[in-house]
Amino acid sequence: MRASGQLEVLAGRIRDLAESEAAMEVHYVPRGRTRHEVATAALVINCIGPESDYRRIDHPLVRNLIRRGLIRPGPAHLGVDALLNGAVMGQNGAASDVLYTLGSSMKGVLWEVLAVPEIRVQAERLARQLLDGDDRLRDASSTHAR
Repeated sequence: MRASGQLEVLAGRIRDLAESEAAMEVHYVPRGRTRHEVATAALVINCIGPESDYRRIDHPLVRNLIRRGLIRPGPAHLGVDALLNGAVMGQNGAASDVLYTLGSSMKGVLWEVLAVPEIRVQAERLARQLLDGDDRLRDASSTHAR
């Protein structure tokens, strides 16, 4: 497909996608450059998955947690820094007793936690930990089980 011109591989950071009736406009910054470019495509395949560097995520919740020092980037700026049990590490280096994470946000700590089976195990362990450590949660859980 490359040889026939049907496929063009572009490396860079996608900034925006704009859909028109006939195609997609891909607004991106090519790798190694700083200037924004636009490409038109019938189909776009993003091969890297979601942004893992929480410093770059432009979402009000993430921005607020970082600004307030409640979370900090994980090792190698992948995900959120946390203990193995999911307790989130704040900017001050202390583990939170109220903020926990699991799944892909643990990428920098556990690396391979992207598949549903691993996330399911993490969720079960975290739920048991929270229920064992807090009588209010345990009481609420038994009430819902009835």
